[in-house]
Amino acid sequence: MFADKFTGRVAGLLIASLCCSSGPAGAQTVAAQPAATRSTESTPAYRVDALFDGEFWRNARGEQPGRRFLDHGLASLTIDGASAFDLPSLKLYGSMRFGNGQSIDELIGSAQGISNIEALSGLRPYEAWLEWHYTERSSLKLGLYDVNSEFDVNVTGALFINPSQAIGPDFSQSGRNGPSIFPTTSLGLRNRHQRGPCAFLLAALDGVPGDPDYPSRNSVIFGSHDGLLLLAETACARDSTLRVTAGYWRYTAKFDDLNEANADGTPVQRSDNHGYYAMVDLPLRSAEHQTGVNTYVRVGKANAHLNVIETYLGAGVVLSGLLPNKQDQLGLAIGIAVAGDPFRDAQQAQGLSTRRQERITELSYLAPITEWLSLQPDVQHVQHPGFNSDAETAWVFGLRFKLATSFSK
Repeated sequence: MFADKFTGRVAGLLIASLCCSSGPAGAQTVAAQPAATRSTESTPAYRVDALFDGEFWRNARGEQPGRRFLDHGLASLTIDGASAFDLPSLKLYGSMRFGNGQSIDELIGSAQGISNIEALSGLRPYEAWLEWHYTERSSLKLGLYDVNSEFDVNVTGALFINPSQAIGPDFSQSGRNGPSIFPTTSLGLRNRHQRGPCAFLLAALDGVPGDPDYPSRNSVIFGSHDGLLLLAETACARDSTLRVTAGYWRYTAKFDDLNEANADGTPVQRSDNHGYYAMVDLPLRSAEHQTGVNTYVRVGKANAHLNVIETYLGAGVVLSGLLPNKQDQLGLAIGIAVAGDPFRDAQQAQGLSTRRQERITELSYLAPITEWLSLQPDVQHVQHPGFNSDAETAWVFGLRFKLATSFSK
């Protein structure tokens, strides 16, 4: 354990030193990846990106007031097949990530979480995939793959720090060790086809990322009962003013019912762990004043017999370019997670009282300071954390700083 922490700290210092050198901003969300476009001759053969996020948090009011510090680093290498190997149909990508710090959510107990960089400490591989464009409009991607880099992507919601605004908790809660998203990914195969303004995506991945018995690792294990995670999504954009997304996911393995039991007391096994989601992203821009207003609404639903959160509704509005010649953003978002009856019935059987909804309202402002540094103060108001009727409403104040740089050749 000491070696893991030491290695993570060393990696953090290395990434931070890279970020402090001059270069383009290149700041991305944790799940952001290079766009799945065909290589061109002008594309650099090699591109290295590095980012470091640090967060100061204070839970000012709630069950456990207190302070926390989190940090996260990501270093990636993208290789363009056309420029590097004269293979224009190929792209390779690999990344490593590390995380440190104490949990902020342990002070609140939210079902949706508080920070999208919170993870177990340690250094681990994150993604490693090869993409092959077998036609001008279609591509295959194979390897360790974060599905949230292309599935259930909330472009406008990327501003916010709360995890539910990046990927709906109806989906992120699913599976034995979560789906293949941050911080643990699994091997998978993705097919993408572009037809006019619409992209059609299909993917199949190992149903259990990493090893649930050793969550700090990113082991590649194909267990006999892992099954597959299957996904399908359609995303259509019109004139860069309207984006509509609809997706479906399903696990092929069996899972324990949250409430129903057999005669011998063992949980009923069910093979219908699935859900779906839809999102509308509507940017409204003013070319005259170089400002913009972006709005979005997302809804999602999961099988309540197997998942705590049955329904989720998220919405937000983001104002950009408030300061002259600045790429600053100010956003307000709300995430409403609705607990299913099987979970609530199981809690009641144990003498625990629950609420139907957990609501998190977030106000965030992103201010680029230099090409490589940005600051982001953030406030979150958490009502009924973890659906607990007795839990006190929490007020959480945070400040994120981001260092980012890139190098290409």
